[in-house]
Amino acid sequence: MTDSALPLALILFAALTLRILFLAQFPQVQADEGLWTTSTKNFLLFGDWFMDERSHLFLSPVFHFLSLAPFRLLGPSIEAARLVSALAGTASVLLVYLLAIRLTKDRVVALAAATVMAFDPWAITHSRQAFTESVLLFFIVASAIFILGRRKELVFAGILFALAILTKLNAAAMGIALGGYLLLRTPEDGPPLTAKTLWKGRLADGALFGTVALGLAGLGYWAVAQIDPERFIAVFSRELGGEHVVAAGEASSRVGRVALDPVFAGRNLLEILRLNPFLIPFATLGGVVAWAGAMRGRLFLTLWVAVAVGIPLIQIYQPIRYFFPVVPALAILVGILAAHLRTREMPGFSGQRALAGTIAVVLFFSTAYIGMNFVVNRGSAARVVEQWARENTQPEDPLLLAAYLATNPPNRAYAYDILAGTEDDLVAAVAALGIKYVIWDNAEWPHEMREVLERRYTPVQTWSFGAAYRVEEIDELLPEGSDGS
Repeated sequence: MTDSALPLALILFAALTLRILFLAQFPQVQADEGLWTTSTKNFLLFGDWFMDERSHLFLSPVFHFLSLAPFRLLGPSIEAARLVSALAGTASVLLVYLLAIRLTKDRVVALAAATVMAFDPWAITHSRQAFTESVLLFFIVASAIFILGRRKELVFAGILFALAILTKLNAAAMGIALGGYLLLRTPEDGPPLTAKTLWKGRLADGALFGTVALGLAGLGYWAVAQIDPERFIAVFSRELGGEHVVAAGEASSRVGRVALDPVFAGRNLLEILRLNPFLIPFATLGGVVAWAGAMRGRLFLTLWVAVAVGIPLIQIYQPIRYFFPVVPALAILVGILAAHLRTREMPGFSGQRALAGTIAVVLFFSTAYIGMNFVVNRGSAARVVEQWARENTQPEDPLLLAAYLATNPPNRAYAYDILAGTEDDLVAAVAALGIKYVIWDNAEWPHEMREVLERRYTPVQTWSFGAAYRVEEIDELLPEGSDGS
Protein backbone atom coordinates (compact mmCIF):
# COMPACT_ATOMS: atom_id res chain seq x y z
CA MET A 1 0.00 0.00 0.00
CA THR A 2 1.41 3.38 -0.98
CA ASP A 3 1.70 6.26 1.47
CA SER A 4 -1.33 7.95 -0.10
CA ALA A 5 -3.61 4.88 -0.33
CA LEU A 6 -5.00 5.07 3.21
CA PRO A 7 -5.54 8.86 3.21
CA LEU A 8 -7.22 8.62 -0.19
CA ALA A 9 -9.49 5.80 1.01
CA LEU A 10 -10.52 7.89 4.03
CA ILE A 11 -11.18 10.90 1.80
CA LEU A 12 -13.37 8.82 -0.52
CA PHE A 13 -15.27 7.33 2.42
CA ALA A 14 -15.94 10.82 3.78
CA ALA A 15 -16.99 12.03 0.32
CA LEU A 16 -19.46 9.17 -0.09
CA THR A 17 -20.88 9.65 3.40
CA LEU A 18 -21.43 13.37 2.85
CA ARG A 19 -23.21 12.64 -0.43
CA ILE A 20 -25.63 9.86 0.50
CA LEU A 21 -26.75 10.44 4.10
CA PHE A 22 -30.32 11.84 4.30
CA LEU A 23 -30.37 12.08 0.51
CA ALA A 24 -34.17 12.34 0.34
CA GLN A 25 -34.33 15.20 2.85
CA PHE A 26 -31.41 17.48 2.03
CA PRO A 27 -31.30 19.73 0.19
CA GLN A 28 -34.95 20.62 -0.26
CA VAL A 29 -36.13 19.38 -3.65
CA GLN A 30 -35.91 22.06 -6.32
CA ALA A 31 -38.44 22.47 -9.10
CA ASP A 32 -36.05 21.55 -11.90
CA GLU A 33 -35.23 18.20 -10.27
CA GLY A 34 -38.69 17.12 -11.25
CA LEU A 35 -38.09 18.15 -14.85
CA TRP A 36 -35.01 15.91 -15.05
CA THR A 37 -36.63 12.86 -13.44
CA THR A 38 -40.30 12.57 -14.44
CA SER A 39 -39.52 11.38 -17.98
CA THR A 40 -37.58 8.37 -16.69
CA LYS A 41 -40.43 7.47 -14.35
CA ASN A 42 -42.99 7.82 -17.13
CA PHE A 43 -41.00 5.57 -19.44
CA LEU A 44 -40.37 2.93 -16.80
CA LEU A 45 -43.96 2.75 -15.52
CA PHE A 46 -46.01 3.78 -18.55
CA GLY A 47 -43.70 3.28 -21.55
CA ASP A 48 -43.79 6.94 -22.60
CA TRP A 49 -40.84 9.33 -22.26
CA PHE A 50 -43.07 12.29 -23.20
CA MET A 51 -46.24 11.53 -21.24
CA ASP A 52 -46.63 15.04 -19.80
CA GLU A 53 -45.01 16.88 -22.73
CA ARG A 54 -41.52 16.83 -21.14
CA SER A 55 -38.69 16.42 -23.64
CA HIS A 56 -35.71 16.38 -21.28
CA LEU A 57 -34.69 12.96 -22.59
CA PHE A 58 -33.35 14.73 -25.68
CA LEU A 59 -31.41 17.25 -23.59
CA SER A 60 -29.66 14.60 -21.50
CA PRO A 61 -29.99 11.03 -22.81
CA VAL A 62 -27.09 9.77 -20.66
CA PHE A 63 -28.57 11.05 -17.39
CA HIS A 64 -31.96 9.57 -18.18
CA PHE A 65 -30.58 6.17 -19.16
CA LEU A 66 -28.35 6.08 -16.06
CA SER A 67 -31.31 6.89 -13.80
CA LEU A 68 -33.25 3.92 -15.16
CA ALA A 69 -31.12 1.55 -13.04
CA PRO A 70 -31.85 3.02 -9.57
CA PHE A 71 -35.48 3.61 -10.61
CA ARG A 72 -35.82 -0.10 -11.36
CA LEU A 73 -34.05 -1.16 -8.16
CA LEU A 74 -35.55 1.35 -5.72
CA GLY A 75 -38.64 2.61 -7.49
CA PRO A 76 -39.05 6.02 -9.17
CA SER A 77 -38.22 8.90 -6.82
CA ILE A 78 -36.15 12.05 -6.56
CA GLU A 79 -33.95 10.20 -4.05
CA ALA A 80 -33.19 7.40 -6.52
CA ALA A 81 -32.22 9.93 -9.19
CA ARG A 82 -30.08 11.80 -6.67
CA LEU A 83 -28.18 8.58 -6.07
CA VAL A 84 -26.80 8.83 -9.62
CA SER A 85 -25.44 12.29 -8.83
CA ALA A 86 -24.08 11.18 -5.44
CA LEU A 87 -22.12 8.28 -6.91
CA ALA A 88 -20.83 10.42 -9.78
CA GLY A 89 -19.79 13.11 -7.30
CA THR A 90 -17.92 10.61 -5.13
CA ALA A 91 -16.17 9.10 -8.14
CA SER A 92 -15.17 12.60 -9.26
CA VAL A 93 -13.17 13.00 -6.04
CA LEU A 94 -11.03 10.03 -7.11
CA LEU A 95 -10.79 11.36 -10.66
CA VAL A 96 -9.59 14.75 -9.41
CA TYR A 97 -6.85 12.93 -7.46
CA LEU A 98 -5.78 11.06 -10.62
CA LEU A 99 -5.94 14.22 -12.72
CA ALA A 100 -3.77 16.09 -10.22
CA ILE A 101 -1.22 13.26 -10.23
CA ARG A 102 -0.97 13.39 -14.02
CA LEU A 103 -0.74 17.17 -14.03
CA THR A 104 1.76 17.75 -11.25
CA LYS A 105 3.34 14.36 -10.41
CA ASP A 106 2.91 15.39 -6.77
CA ARG A 107 0.88 13.23 -4.37
CA VAL A 108 0.61 16.03 -1.81
CA VAL A 109 -1.09 18.21 -4.42
CA ALA A 110 -3.35 15.32 -5.42
CA LEU A 111 -4.40 14.46 -1.87
CA ALA A 112 -5.08 18.10 -1.05
CA ALA A 113 -7.13 18.52 -4.23
CA ALA A 114 -9.15 15.38 -3.47
CA THR A 115 -9.79 16.67 0.06
CA VAL A 116 -11.07 19.99 -1.28
CA MET A 117 -13.30 18.21 -3.79
CA ALA A 118 -14.66 15.86 -1.11
CA PHE A 119 -15.53 18.57 1.42
CA ASP A 120 -16.33 21.61 -0.73
CA PRO A 121 -19.94 22.65 0.04
CA TRP A 122 -20.64 23.49 -3.59
CA ALA A 123 -19.48 20.05 -4.74
CA ILE A 124 -21.40 18.29 -1.96
CA THR A 125 -24.66 20.12 -2.72
CA HIS A 126 -24.47 19.45 -6.46
CA SER A 127 -23.80 15.79 -5.76
CA ARG A 128 -27.01 15.62 -3.71
CA GLN A 129 -29.36 16.96 -6.40
CA ALA A 130 -31.01 15.24 -9.35
CA PHE A 131 -29.38 17.51 -11.89
CA THR A 132 -27.03 16.63 -14.73
CA GLU A 133 -24.04 18.66 -13.54
CA SER A 134 -22.51 16.05 -11.24
CA VAL A 135 -22.61 13.36 -13.95
CA LEU A 136 -21.44 15.83 -16.60
CA LEU A 137 -18.43 16.76 -14.45
CA PHE A 138 -17.52 13.10 -13.91
CA PHE A 139 -17.17 12.54 -17.66
CA ILE A 140 -15.30 15.83 -18.22
CA VAL A 141 -12.68 15.04 -15.55
CA ALA A 142 -12.35 11.45 -16.78
CA SER A 143 -11.76 12.76 -20.30
CA ALA A 144 -9.21 15.28 -19.04
CA ILE A 145 -7.13 12.51 -17.45
CA PHE A 146 -6.68 10.88 -20.86
CA ILE A 147 -6.09 14.26 -22.53
CA LEU A 148 -2.86 14.42 -20.53
CA GLY A 149 -1.66 11.11 -21.92
CA ARG A 150 -0.17 10.03 -25.20
CA ARG A 151 -1.94 10.14 -28.54
CA LYS A 152 -3.41 6.65 -28.29
CA GLU A 153 -5.20 7.74 -25.09
CA LEU A 154 -6.93 10.59 -26.87
CA VAL A 155 -9.44 8.14 -28.32
CA PHE A 156 -10.60 7.33 -24.78
CA ALA A 157 -10.63 11.05 -23.99
CA GLY A 158 -12.90 11.62 -26.98
CA ILE A 159 -15.27 8.80 -26.03
CA LEU A 160 -15.62 10.10 -22.47
CA PHE A 161 -16.10 13.67 -23.63
CA ALA A 162 -18.82 12.50 -26.03
CA LEU A 163 -20.62 11.03 -23.01
CA ALA A 164 -20.23 14.40 -21.26
CA ILE A 165 -21.87 16.17 -24.22
CA LEU A 166 -24.63 13.54 -24.26
CA THR A 167 -25.17 14.25 -20.57
CA LYS A 168 -25.75 17.89 -21.42
CA LEU A 169 -24.81 19.96 -24.43
CA ASN A 170 -23.29 22.61 -22.13
CA ALA A 171 -20.30 20.28 -21.70
CA ALA A 172 -19.19 21.12 -25.23
CA ALA A 173 -17.84 24.43 -23.91
CA MET A 174 -15.21 22.59 -21.89
CA GLY A 175 -14.01 21.11 -25.15
CA ILE A 176 -12.57 24.56 -25.84
CA ALA A 177 -10.33 24.15 -22.78
CA LEU A 178 -9.30 20.57 -23.49
CA GLY A 179 -8.88 21.06 -27.22
CA GLY A 180 -7.12 24.38 -26.66
CA TYR A 181 -4.64 22.67 -24.37
CA LEU A 182 -3.84 20.07 -27.03
CA LEU A 183 -3.11 22.88 -29.50
CA LEU A 184 -1.09 25.07 -27.11
CA ARG A 185 0.78 22.67 -24.86
CA THR A 186 4.56 22.65 -24.89
CA PRO A 187 6.70 19.52 -25.24
CA GLU A 188 7.29 19.34 -21.48
CA ASP A 189 3.54 19.27 -20.87
CA GLY A 190 2.86 16.37 -23.18
CA PRO A 191 4.53 13.58 -25.12
CA PRO A 192 8.00 14.25 -26.59
CA LEU A 193 7.83 16.34 -29.77
CA THR A 194 10.62 17.84 -31.82
CA ALA A 195 10.44 21.46 -32.94
CA LYS A 196 9.83 20.31 -36.50
CA THR A 197 6.83 18.20 -35.61
CA LEU A 198 5.48 20.31 -32.76
CA TRP A 199 2.60 21.99 -34.60
CA LYS A 200 1.91 18.94 -36.68
CA GLY A 201 1.58 16.89 -33.52
CA ARG A 202 -0.58 19.49 -31.83
CA LEU A 203 -2.99 19.67 -34.74
CA ALA A 204 -3.14 15.88 -35.07
CA ASP A 205 -3.91 15.47 -31.38
CA GLY A 206 -6.60 18.16 -31.43
CA ALA A 207 -8.17 16.73 -34.56
CA LEU A 208 -8.22 13.20 -33.15
CA PHE A 209 -9.85 14.26 -29.88
CA GLY A 210 -12.37 16.56 -31.57
CA THR A 211 -13.33 14.05 -34.26
CA VAL A 212 -13.98 11.24 -31.78
CA ALA A 213 -15.82 13.43 -29.27
CA LEU A 214 -18.01 15.35 -31.70
CA GLY A 215 -18.55 12.36 -33.97
CA LEU A 216 -19.77 10.05 -31.21
CA ALA A 217 -21.84 12.78 -29.57
CA GLY A 218 -23.49 13.58 -32.88
CA LEU A 219 -24.18 9.91 -33.47
CA GLY A 220 -25.69 9.59 -29.99
CA TYR A 221 -28.01 12.57 -30.44
CA TRP A 222 -28.99 11.30 -33.89
CA ALA A 223 -29.90 7.91 -32.41
CA VAL A 224 -32.05 9.37 -29.64
CA ALA A 225 -33.68 11.78 -32.11
CA GLN A 226 -35.13 8.79 -33.97
CA ILE A 227 -37.57 8.30 -31.09
CA ASP A 228 -39.42 11.43 -32.23
CA PRO A 229 -37.55 13.51 -34.86
CA GLU A 230 -40.04 16.40 -34.96
CA ARG A 231 -40.05 16.79 -31.19
CA PHE A 232 -36.24 16.60 -31.10
CA ILE A 233 -35.90 19.44 -33.61
CA ALA A 234 -38.46 21.55 -31.77
CA VAL A 235 -36.74 21.03 -28.42
CA PHE A 236 -33.28 22.03 -29.60
CA SER A 237 -34.61 24.94 -31.65
CA ARG A 238 -36.19 26.23 -28.47
CA GLU A 239 -33.10 25.59 -26.32
CA LEU A 240 -30.59 27.12 -28.71
CA GLY A 241 -32.87 30.05 -29.50
CA GLY A 242 -33.21 30.89 -25.83
CA GLU A 243 -36.65 32.48 -26.13
CA HIS A 244 -37.87 30.73 -22.97
CA VAL A 245 -35.05 32.21 -20.86
CA VAL A 246 -34.98 35.78 -22.19
CA ALA A 247 -36.51 36.94 -18.92
CA ALA A 248 -33.41 35.74 -17.07
CA GLY A 249 -31.56 38.90 -18.01
CA GLU A 250 -31.71 42.15 -19.93
CA ALA A 251 -28.73 41.77 -22.22
CA SER A 252 -27.39 44.69 -24.19
CA SER A 253 -26.76 42.38 -27.13
CA ARG A 254 -28.02 38.87 -27.72
CA VAL A 255 -27.82 36.09 -30.33
CA GLY A 256 -29.83 33.05 -29.24
CA ARG A 257 -28.56 32.05 -25.80
CA VAL A 258 -25.36 34.07 -26.17
CA ALA A 259 -25.61 37.53 -24.66
CA LEU A 260 -23.74 40.26 -22.81
CA ASP A 261 -25.24 41.43 -19.54
CA PRO A 262 -22.52 42.82 -17.25
CA VAL A 263 -24.88 43.42 -14.32
CA PHE A 264 -26.29 39.90 -14.41
CA ALA A 265 -22.81 38.40 -14.84
CA GLY A 266 -21.45 40.48 -11.97
CA ARG A 267 -24.18 39.29 -9.64
CA ASN A 268 -23.41 35.68 -10.47
CA LEU A 269 -19.69 36.16 -9.86
CA LEU A 270 -20.47 37.67 -6.47
CA GLU A 271 -22.74 34.71 -5.70
CA ILE A 272 -19.96 32.26 -6.58
CA LEU A 273 -17.59 34.15 -4.28
CA ARG A 274 -20.19 34.04 -1.53
CA LEU A 275 -20.56 30.29 -1.93
CA ASN A 276 -16.78 29.76 -1.93
CA PRO A 277 -15.14 32.42 0.26
CA PHE A 278 -12.03 30.26 0.84
CA LEU A 279 -11.83 28.12 -2.29
CA ILE A 280 -11.47 30.94 -4.79
CA PRO A 281 -8.90 33.08 -2.89
CA PHE A 282 -6.76 30.03 -2.08
CA ALA A 283 -7.02 28.79 -5.67
CA THR A 284 -5.96 32.22 -6.91
CA LEU A 285 -2.87 32.06 -4.71
CA GLY A 286 -2.22 28.56 -6.03
CA GLY A 287 -2.33 29.92 -9.57
CA VAL A 288 0.22 32.57 -8.66
CA VAL A 289 2.50 29.85 -7.21
CA ALA A 290 2.06 27.69 -10.31
CA TRP A 291 2.98 30.44 -12.76
CA ALA A 292 5.74 31.95 -10.63
CA GLY A 293 7.35 28.52 -10.27
CA ALA A 294 6.72 27.55 -13.93
CA MET A 295 4.96 24.43 -12.64
CA ARG A 296 3.61 21.63 -14.80
CA GLY A 297 -0.07 21.94 -15.54
CA ARG A 298 -0.34 25.71 -15.17
CA LEU A 299 -1.52 26.20 -18.78
CA PHE A 300 -4.05 23.39 -18.48
CA LEU A 301 -5.56 24.77 -15.26
CA THR A 302 -5.65 28.34 -16.56
CA LEU A 303 -7.54 27.30 -19.68
CA TRP A 304 -9.93 25.21 -17.58
CA VAL A 305 -10.79 28.06 -15.22
CA ALA A 306 -11.08 30.64 -18.00
CA VAL A 307 -13.51 28.54 -20.03
CA ALA A 308 -15.52 27.16 -17.10
CA VAL A 309 -16.18 30.68 -15.82
CA GLY A 310 -16.11 32.67 -19.06
CA ILE A 311 -18.53 30.69 -21.22
CA PRO A 312 -21.47 30.75 -18.76
CA LEU A 313 -20.94 34.50 -18.28
CA ILE A 314 -21.86 35.17 -21.92
CA GLN A 315 -25.15 33.27 -21.80
CA ILE A 316 -28.54 34.87 -21.29
CA TYR A 317 -29.33 32.19 -18.69
CA GLN A 318 -26.71 31.73 -15.96
CA PRO A 319 -27.85 29.48 -13.09
CA ILE A 320 -24.99 29.02 -10.63
CA ARG A 321 -24.80 25.31 -11.44
CA TYR A 322 -23.56 26.18 -14.94
CA PHE A 323 -20.29 27.33 -13.30
CA PHE A 324 -19.83 24.07 -11.40
CA PRO A 325 -17.25 22.56 -13.83
CA VAL A 326 -14.68 25.07 -12.53
CA VAL A 327 -14.41 23.29 -9.16
CA PRO A 328 -11.87 20.53 -10.08
CA ALA A 329 -9.37 23.08 -11.42
CA LEU A 330 -9.82 25.26 -8.34
CA ALA A 331 -9.31 22.23 -6.10
CA ILE A 332 -6.03 21.35 -7.82
CA LEU A 333 -4.83 24.96 -7.56
CA VAL A 334 -5.54 24.84 -3.83
CA GLY A 335 -3.54 21.61 -3.76
CA ILE A 336 -0.62 23.42 -5.40
CA LEU A 337 -0.79 26.11 -2.75
CA ALA A 338 -0.92 23.46 -0.01
CA ALA A 339 2.16 21.68 -1.35
CA HIS A 340 3.99 25.01 -1.59
CA LEU A 341 3.15 25.93 2.02
CA ARG A 342 4.31 22.52 3.18
CA THR A 343 7.86 23.13 1.96
CA ARG A 344 8.23 26.68 3.30
CA GLU A 345 10.33 26.89 6.45
CA MET A 346 11.55 30.27 7.72
CA PRO A 347 12.36 31.73 11.14
CA GLY A 348 9.05 32.10 12.94
CA PHE A 349 7.13 30.34 10.17
CA SER A 350 6.42 26.62 9.86
CA GLY A 351 5.08 25.44 6.55
CA GLN A 352 3.63 22.29 8.11
CA ARG A 353 1.71 24.31 10.68
CA ALA A 354 0.53 26.79 8.06
CA LEU A 355 -0.74 23.92 5.94
CA ALA A 356 -2.47 22.26 8.87
CA GLY A 357 -4.08 25.54 9.87
CA THR A 358 -5.27 26.24 6.33
CA ILE A 359 -6.81 22.77 6.02
CA ALA A 360 -8.47 23.15 9.43
CA VAL A 361 -10.05 26.48 8.42
CA VAL A 362 -11.36 25.09 5.14
CA LEU A 363 -12.74 21.90 6.70
CA PHE A 364 -14.34 23.81 9.57
CA PHE A 365 -16.04 26.24 7.19
CA SER A 366 -17.17 23.46 4.86
CA THR A 367 -18.65 21.26 7.57
CA ALA A 368 -20.27 24.25 9.31
CA TYR A 369 -21.78 25.44 6.04
CA ILE A 370 -23.19 22.03 5.17
CA GLY A 371 -24.43 21.54 8.72
CA MET A 372 -26.28 24.86 8.81
CA ASN A 373 -27.56 24.29 5.30
CA PHE A 374 -28.96 20.94 6.41
CA VAL A 375 -30.77 22.56 9.33
CA VAL A 376 -32.48 25.27 7.24
CA ASN A 377 -32.80 23.64 3.82
CA ARG A 378 -34.48 20.32 4.48
CA GLY A 379 -37.74 19.36 2.85
CA SER A 380 -40.01 16.34 2.70
CA ALA A 381 -42.86 17.57 0.51
CA ALA A 382 -42.17 15.02 -2.24
CA ARG A 383 -42.24 12.10 0.19
CA VAL A 384 -45.33 13.45 2.00
CA VAL A 385 -47.25 13.70 -1.27
CA GLU A 386 -46.05 10.24 -2.30
CA GLN A 387 -47.23 8.70 0.99
CA TRP A 388 -50.59 10.47 0.74
CA ALA A 389 -51.06 9.26 -2.84
CA ARG A 390 -50.25 5.66 -1.93
CA GLU A 391 -52.70 5.72 1.01
CA ASN A 392 -55.58 7.75 -0.48
CA THR A 393 -55.61 7.17 -4.25
CA GLN A 394 -55.72 4.25 -6.62
CA PRO A 395 -52.64 3.71 -8.83
CA GLU A 396 -54.80 4.34 -11.89
CA ASP A 397 -55.93 7.78 -10.60
CA PRO A 398 -54.14 10.51 -12.61
CA LEU A 399 -52.70 13.47 -10.69
CA LEU A 400 -52.01 17.06 -11.73
CA LEU A 401 -49.27 18.73 -9.66
CA ALA A 402 -45.91 20.49 -9.74
CA ALA A 403 -43.12 18.63 -11.56
CA TYR A 404 -40.95 18.22 -8.46
CA LEU A 405 -43.81 16.36 -6.75
CA ALA A 406 -44.61 14.19 -9.78
CA THR A 407 -41.68 11.75 -9.71
CA ASN A 408 -42.44 9.91 -6.48
CA PRO A 409 -46.17 8.93 -6.64
CA PRO A 410 -46.93 5.63 -8.47
CA ASN A 411 -49.78 7.32 -10.36
CA ARG A 412 -49.72 8.93 -13.75
CA ALA A 413 -48.62 12.37 -12.62
CA TYR A 414 -48.80 15.33 -14.99
CA ALA A 415 -46.81 18.53 -14.36
CA TYR A 416 -49.19 21.47 -14.25
CA ASP A 417 -46.94 24.21 -15.71
CA ILE A 418 -47.21 23.08 -19.34
CA LEU A 419 -50.81 21.91 -19.15
CA ALA A 420 -52.57 24.30 -16.78
CA GLY A 421 -51.19 27.79 -16.95
CA THR A 422 -54.64 29.40 -16.89
CA GLU A 423 -58.03 28.44 -15.46
CA ASP A 424 -59.35 27.43 -18.88
CA ASP A 425 -56.24 25.32 -19.53
CA LEU A 426 -56.62 23.73 -16.10
CA VAL A 427 -60.23 22.72 -16.70
CA ALA A 428 -59.45 21.43 -20.18
CA ALA A 429 -56.46 19.39 -18.95
CA VAL A 430 -58.47 17.90 -16.09
CA ALA A 431 -61.16 16.79 -18.53
CA ALA A 432 -58.87 15.58 -21.30
CA LEU A 433 -56.57 13.57 -19.02
CA GLY A 434 -59.21 12.31 -16.61
CA ILE A 435 -57.46 13.91 -13.65
CA LYS A 436 -58.78 12.62 -10.30
CA TYR A 437 -56.71 14.80 -7.96
CA VAL A 438 -55.08 18.22 -8.30
CA ILE A 439 -52.32 19.04 -5.82
CA TRP A 440 -51.50 22.70 -5.30
CA ASP A 441 -48.29 23.81 -3.58
CA ASN A 442 -47.08 27.23 -2.54
CA ALA A 443 -43.64 26.87 -4.14
CA GLU A 444 -44.66 26.42 -7.79
CA TRP A 445 -48.35 27.13 -8.39
CA PRO A 446 -49.53 30.74 -8.66
CA HIS A 447 -51.32 31.64 -5.44
CA GLU A 448 -54.40 32.84 -7.33
CA MET A 449 -54.86 29.34 -8.76
CA ARG A 450 -55.69 28.04 -5.31
CA GLU A 451 -58.85 30.15 -5.36
CA VAL A 452 -59.78 28.48 -8.65
CA LEU A 453 -59.21 25.02 -7.17
CA GLU A 454 -61.21 25.87 -4.04
CA ARG A 455 -64.10 27.02 -6.19
CA ARG A 456 -64.14 24.13 -8.66
CA TYR A 457 -62.97 21.05 -6.79
CA THR A 458 -63.28 19.37 -3.38
CA PRO A 459 -60.43 19.88 -0.87
CA VAL A 460 -59.43 16.54 0.68
CA GLN A 461 -56.05 17.23 2.28
CA THR A 462 -54.12 20.25 3.55
CA TRP A 463 -50.40 20.47 4.31
CA SER A 464 -48.21 23.35 5.40
CA PHE A 465 -46.93 23.59 1.82
CA GLY A 466 -50.12 22.95 -0.13
CA ALA A 467 -53.38 21.08 -0.54
CA ALA A 468 -55.00 18.25 -2.51
CA TYR A 469 -58.33 18.55 -4.35
CA ARG A 470 -60.56 15.79 -5.70
CA VAL A 471 -62.29 16.17 -9.04
CA GLU A 472 -65.82 14.93 -8.44
CA GLU A 473 -67.60 14.94 -11.80
CA ILE A 474 -65.37 15.51 -14.81
CA ASP A 475 -68.20 15.79 -17.32
CA GLU A 476 -69.75 18.71 -15.42
CA LEU A 477 -66.47 20.58 -15.36
CA LEU A 478 -65.76 20.74 -19.08
CA PRO A 479 -65.09 24.22 -20.52
CA GLU A 480 -68.08 25.75 -22.23
CA GLY A 481 -68.45 24.43 -25.78
CA SER A 482 -66.08 21.47 -25.23
CA ASP A 483 -67.06 17.96 -26.33
CA GLY A 484 -64.45 16.31 -24.12
CA SER A 485 -62.31 15.07 -26.98
